[in-house]
Amino acid sequence: MSRKHFISLILFFLVQLIPLGANSIIFDHITQKDGLANNGVSGIVQDKRGYLWFGTQNGLSRYDGKVFLNYEHNPFEKNSLPHNLVQTLYLDPIDPYLWIGTYEGLSRFNLETEEFFNFSSYENKAGDVLSNEVVTSIVRDEQGVLWAGTLNGLNRIDPVSLDIRSYFHNELDEGSLLHNTIRSLYVDTRGRLWVGSYGGLDLYQPETDSFGHFRAEEGNPQSLPSPFVMSICQTDDFNLWVGTWDGGVSLLDPLSGAILEHIRFEGNTYLLSADPSGDLWIGTWGDGLYRWSASSKELIHHEVDSDDPYKLNHGIIYSFLRDRGGVYWIGTNGRGVNKLNPQKKDFRYISHTLNDPLSLPEDKIRDILIDSQGRFWIATYSEGLWRFEGDKRDWKVQHWMPDTENPWSLSHFNVATVIEDSQGRFWVGSLGGLDRYNPKTNDFDRVSLLGYGTIAGDEPIVDAITEDVDGTFWIGTNGSGIIHWSKSDGVLDVFSYSTENPRLSNNLVFSQLLDSRGTFWVGTNMGLNRYDREKGQFDFFYHNLDDMTSLSNNVITDILEDSLGRIWVGTGGGGINLLNPGTDTFSHFTRLEGLSSNHVQAMEEDGQGRIWISTISGVSVLNPTNGSILNIDESDGIIVDQMDNSSTVDQDGYIYFGSSEGVLRFDSAILYDNPHPPALWMNEVKVMGEPYPFLEALITGEPLVLNWEQSFISFEFAALDFTSPAQNQYRYKLEGLDRQWVFSGHRNFAAYQNLPPGHYVFHVQGSNNDGVWNETSLRLPLYVKAPPWKQRWFFLLYIAGAVMAVFLISNLQANVMLKRKLNSVKSSHDHLQVINTNLEKLAWIDGLTGLSNRRYFDLSMNNLWHLAIRENKIITLLMIDVDHFKAYNDFYGHQMGDEALRTTGRLIRSVMKRDTDAVCRYGGEEFTVLLFDTNIQEGEALCDSLLEKFREEKIPHEGSSVAPYLTISIGISGFTPGISHEPSQLVDESDKALYEAKNRGRNQYVVFSGRSKDSIES
Repeated sequence: MSRKHFISLILFFLVQLIPLGANSIIFDHITQKDGLANNGVSGIVQDKRGYLWFGTQNGLSRYDGKVFLNYEHNPFEKNSLPHNLVQTLYLDPIDPYLWIGTYEGLSRFNLETEEFFNFSSYENKAGDVLSNEVVTSIVRDEQGVLWAGTLNGLNRIDPVSLDIRSYFHNELDEGSLLHNTIRSLYVDTRGRLWVGSYGGLDLYQPETDSFGHFRAEEGNPQSLPSPFVMSICQTDDFNLWVGTWDGGVSLLDPLSGAILEHIRFEGNTYLLSADPSGDLWIGTWGDGLYRWSASSKELIHHEVDSDDPYKLNHGIIYSFLRDRGGVYWIGTNGRGVNKLNPQKKDFRYISHTLNDPLSLPEDKIRDILIDSQGRFWIATYSEGLWRFEGDKRDWKVQHWMPDTENPWSLSHFNVATVIEDSQGRFWVGSLGGLDRYNPKTNDFDRVSLLGYGTIAGDEPIVDAITEDVDGTFWIGTNGSGIIHWSKSDGVLDVFSYSTENPRLSNNLVFSQLLDSRGTFWVGTNMGLNRYDREKGQFDFFYHNLDDMTSLSNNVITDILEDSLGRIWVGTGGGGINLLNPGTDTFSHFTRLEGLSSNHVQAMEEDGQGRIWISTISGVSVLNPTNGSILNIDESDGIIVDQMDNSSTVDQDGYIYFGSSEGVLRFDSAILYDNPHPPALWMNEVKVMGEPYPFLEALITGEPLVLNWEQSFISFEFAALDFTSPAQNQYRYKLEGLDRQWVFSGHRNFAAYQNLPPGHYVFHVQGSNNDGVWNETSLRLPLYVKAPPWKQRWFFLLYIAGAVMAVFLISNLQANVMLKRKLNSVKSSHDHLQVINTNLEKLAWIDGLTGLSNRRYFDLSMNNLWHLAIRENKIITLLMIDVDHFKAYNDFYGHQMGDEALRTTGRLIRSVMKRDTDAVCRYGGEEFTVLLFDTNIQEGEALCDSLLEKFREEKIPHEGSSVAPYLTISIGISGFTPGISHEPSQLVDESDKALYEAKNRGRNQYVVFSGRSKDSIES
């Protein structure tokens, strides 16, 4: 979800307690294509800062939700990763170490210094060696001792002296290990060390430095069912879950040694993981993933479904982690990582199944009807009409298509609408006209409307059907307007648009509604229509650019009456409109208010009076009481390319929307937000383009010290919540330079150049996918040294030298020589002044493009703003963004990206003719043009010229979805400021207009239109 304005915390925690049904959840997949070192993932941990670490069969990967940082073995470096084949990972609970078990020994990775220290089976600093090179399991006990299990023995490592003691099985020693192949180590809640091996389960006894045993005894149901112990964990404070390779999972009472409970399933057990709810996760070798419910004692199986891209993609579960945000990470042996977000539901209700001809096809869904018998009727764009009856697990399916040899078949395969009338009859509108379903013969009777099509003698294209209170029908067409028809009398009237007699606002009918008052509404491609029964004509409503109370857009995609009798109008570019009764004016809800998109597809009301809105970008839920909007998108499970213009609601309150993935069903009772603010950390700091050490400054608060010539510094940061990391947002501020927070959206980096000497603090905050912010800033202090000629010692030395020169010369030379020397001193001083002036000038210039920089923009804005107030002049701002610039950088490389930015700056500057037009690089790929005494119309003319310049230049951009060349989007705003206004208002308005230009498809400009007249004149 994104940009939600209320949080249902209670519902969130209820959701966390509901067992995850196998058919209701979605798995996302992360593989080598996303940057993972290898698709065989044998270990997963989350460090204290929040990063995820993946041990793979080709190295170690760190993940921040966006990118991977990979570490691999260097054969010529002693302290690199000892082997790329990682077997296990363990996060040290005491020290800042990540312990890595590999096929070439044990490695200790310092998370602060990023240094490896290795233990091998060949040599060791203290002269000791590991018992075997393949390390399978690692744990640290309550005494701080590290234990490492291998394929041949157990090792005890002193963390201070690094001494190693090895333990082996000895048939002559009852207190020795049961077997040398160690598969699992576990320290329980009482601090006891348990060892799982191919011989059973051992309990370490520190008093005697020996082991007690729990064996598998054939014929004894109270013993372990198998000696091959693969994993150990706890879901309570006493008993142990023990997973054995070929014996399932057993709950062991450590005191009596008795088996209290046993879970059996297909497949071999490989790992166990306890859930905070008390449930148990079971990873198998070949049979997927199980979840055992502690409350219901039910075993839920998540098996591999190769035909469904949103299910588990591999049967061998190699590793498992539940992160601090409640997201599950499942490592597989060959298909990467499966990510399971409990908040992300599989909303697909009726959808396509591969190789099943009776499943709903992959097609556009134009209408959904739930009839009086609870059957689903689905109209499709190219696959005819479908009906689904019965239970979802075993649908009874009926499919109708046209048949040229059968005159009673469906008229056309492109079906737009299906309704059930008050008599229980079914009517179908399609590209072929109007049909009535005959249930006795299971075919269709065609209703002739010949002559009312767009071409003389043709049937009309029927897109909408509405039964009136008198039993007649309003038939909306594509191109022929509205046909009023009755079964007994045929065509009663036709309402269409013509310039001579406009009886309808437009002939393309998209939506119809008969409200509870008997008023008939029609939405068209050009306006909204309301039927006046007394006059027998329609009243028209249009969008008026100069009237903020008019419709927000003329394309009317849907009309809804809510339970309070209010009329809601969905549009194809202006969001939704609420009709204000009595005044015939409209209130609007758009992206600016939080709607997922301004292109509305369909609307429904739930039992709590909230309006559910299907848009091309997802689903939004509007609370009319307070205006809050909650968005449901890909992060919640809407895994579709596009929503369709179809919807319905059933008697139980479930809401259905058509989509490219079939019919989606939503339970309006479970709306929740992600309440976890993300952890924040700095990925990287670069000075002059090179990595710069920052950890000490971040931890201690001591500033990073930069010399005056180190004029460019950049920061890359991460909000470490993995629910939907692509939706995480950021804002930052350089205290000492930025007066306000800079909202960077999903961009997780910032850069500054030409910083004046002084002290600064870089602050960054981040939000999760639902806009919950971590308002405790990550702080990094900086200190930029002054250049030598601006430091006190330099001036003192300069003065002292000058005085000394004067003194010596006065005693050795005549007045003429003294005069010459003083002139020389003055010349030096003048030269110094020139240097200072040039340096000051550089402080205002962007080093890449040669334009003015952000600092100059802030200064110009401040100066021009006060001048505009004093002289009562308009000030206009263009906010310009290069479209899909990240894709350009990724495709062509950063060097070409820099060249593209230089060209962009040159083109913008070439269009601006006045020296007073302040053209600045605002940051990254954003530019601004500040125009004094320039009205909006003049600014629009400049925007047109700019767009034309880029079209003429045709800088190739194969990574753009807008055009094959580089394009820009522009937001423009302007007004005459008053004393009560702030410059930030102009910046915010232009930024919102830029956002809207991007939302409309980019490569265009948008003028800000959301300001009331009073807000400027106040």
